[in-house]
Amino acid sequence: MRTVDELGRVVIPVKLRRRLNIKTYDELDFKQDGDTIIIKKASITFDFEDYLRKFIVYKYGSYYKDITIDKVTCKEIEDILCGYFVDKLGDTR
Repeated sequence: MRTVDELGRVVIPVKLRRRLNIKTYDELDFKQDGDTIIIKKASITFDFEDYLRKFIVYKYGSYYKDITIDKVTCKEIEDILCGYFVDKLGDTR
């Protein structure tokens, strides 16, 4: 059992921190489920669709701002990205 201090802090036991790989300054998410507090290690999410849309607009202009990524095939994405890097780095084949 742990005690909440005057600032609302609770110490997570070291065994639990090690088991969950929680390090100093890691971010944690807190959720409530009835009278239970759920604490989860925050995960870094990457919105590939949003990133790809911004990249396409940056590279090819605002004409593509409303592009629906799920209708773009993997081959088209590969061609767009390969073309970009060939433009930037030159063809290294």
